[in-house]
Amino acid sequence: DFSGDLESSTGLFDNGNFAGGFGGNILAIKKSYKSFANVIQNNVGVNNSPFDYQGFNLNVEQLKEQEYYTQKIIPETGFSNIIDDSRSNINNQFFANYNSIFKIGKRVRLKVNLYHLNDKITTNRFTENKYTINDENSFTTSDNSNNTKKPKLYRGDIDIKYNTSNTSLLEYNIRIKNEKINTTSSLIQNGTDLFLTNLKSNDVNLIQDILWTKKISDKKALQISSFHSFNNIPQSLEIKSSTANVNDTISSQKSNYRKNYFNTRATLLGAKKRDRYTFIVGFNSNSNPFVSELIQKTESSNNISNLIINNFDYYQNSMYTSGLYSLSSGNWQLTPSYTATLLKQKIKQNTSIESSDFIFAPTIKIRYRLDSQSFISGVVNYNERTNSERYYFQNEILVDNRTTIKNIQNLSLQQNSNYSLSYYLSDLYKQFQLNAKLSYRKNTGNYFSNAEIDNNTIQVEYFYLPQTNDDLIFNFQISKYIDFFESNLKLNSNISQSSYKNIVNNSELRNNKSIFNTNQFIWNTGFDGVINFENDFSWIYSKSESENQLPFIINSVQNSFKIKFKPSKKWFFSFSSNYYVPDLKSENNFLF
Repeated sequence: DFSGDLESSTGLFDNGNFAGGFGGNILAIKKSYKSFANVIQNNVGVNNSPFDYQGFNLNVEQLKEQEYYTQKIIPETGFSNIIDDSRSNINNQFFANYNSIFKIGKRVRLKVNLYHLNDKITTNRFTENKYTINDENSFTTSDNSNNTKKPKLYRGDIDIKYNTSNTSLLEYNIRIKNEKINTTSSLIQNGTDLFLTNLKSNDVNLIQDILWTKKISDKKALQISSFHSFNNIPQSLEIKSSTANVNDTISSQKSNYRKNYFNTRATLLGAKKRDRYTFIVGFNSNSNPFVSELIQKTESSNNISNLIINNFDYYQNSMYTSGLYSLSSGNWQLTPSYTATLLKQKIKQNTSIESSDFIFAPTIKIRYRLDSQSFISGVVNYNERTNSERYYFQNEILVDNRTTIKNIQNLSLQQNSNYSLSYYLSDLYKQFQLNAKLSYRKNTGNYFSNAEIDNNTIQVEYFYLPQTNDDLIFNFQISKYIDFFESNLKLNSNISQSSYKNIVNNSELRNNKSIFNTNQFIWNTGFDGVINFENDFSWIYSKSESENQLPFIINSVQNSFKIKFKPSKKWFFSFSSNYYVPDLKSENNFLF
């Protein structure tokens, strides 16, 4: 059984060039297999893939697997904007995806998923910063850049499930990814100095996981798993600068971070009436070799004027055990859990640094069911974790035309405490839903930044201090269908307040605070007639302030309105408008 769709879009850019694209998909179903494939291309800024190369927002899979990946020390240019991505850049994306499920006999199921993406994203950006440091030094910097990013991605996933017996299952997953990004920029700094940059990043990733599950009884099972991940990210940044009255210089920064991660563990799962429990014993091994080289020379000569090298290995090994027991009685549910870890870290270089720690991380979850539609829950947990590997190189790395970064090594742990209280109500009969959550997070022991800033350069040094950062977050969501107006109304609100510390131009340790508030109101109609309406209004407020400094405030508004017109079963029309005000204090606004 085959079915498929084709679609095309067409238009013109203001220079007369073609704007639009095409797409298609096909679905095939048979007793022994199911497969789906789609191909889509466009050049109007729309991202049809699950991978974000414009703003680098992580998808659900990437958020869950962050600890398995190494990091790009030299960041790619992000094209995020106050307006949505399709309004703020021009691309040329080709994306193809094929996935299929095969039944091989009665016991084996094979799943294959293939991805390919090729894109060219362009944007022009002007940035101006006004600095007042320690109430003494005031100056303004600017960067006007034309940026082109060319990502290319190949990825293949294979998932095999084999029922070795009626009470056991063997699963094997393997994923291979090869990603190459070439980013070029032409940039004018402070209105006079020209910089040409070329950043090449290559991300090679192999992930494989094997899991064996054995059903011991109707209420008990044993799982044994092994997980391996290899990630290698070599990067090369070349910057050519033409500065007034100074010979042209070439800066070449190379960086290569690798991660080899291995985990194996045994898990016992069980249940007793309404209660359930989990017990885990496992081992982790993580190695991260890092090499970087910065070469600076004049274009008219091959003589090297500066050479900065990093070369070290970071190792992390841990043995751990964790347990969970969920106890239910009446309307109450109590779930205590813990993780106990013996952790060893080592940075191997000219002078090695080692540390050993024992970490006990408890968690308590309490849930009380008010009635069949609502409940209240609370969570309290404490944990200690290592800091990111990006803080372990000591010598300078050039990351853009202005900025160098380095670190003072420290293997101390970060202590995290989290508290949250939630309320949930879902009444399907009245078509009413209400969710509210208040959470507080405190982190003690962080890497802080000391930034030395002048008109042309920013030198950042990260160092560890047993100081505290904290976040207070409130989420609220309510939706209701109003029968009289035949409309559904929905309000989403998020308020967060963060407190943190930093140092600028060797000042004292400064207290900083940021407040971020987003509010979204959505209105949808469900009239029986040929016309319906949809409106989405958002207000975003952000405020950042440092100790003894004036606050920096942005108020932005955006509104999307759509008219849906369906004169018959065979025809459908929609008319839409999008309005953006990036800052209410500014005269800039955009209407599409």
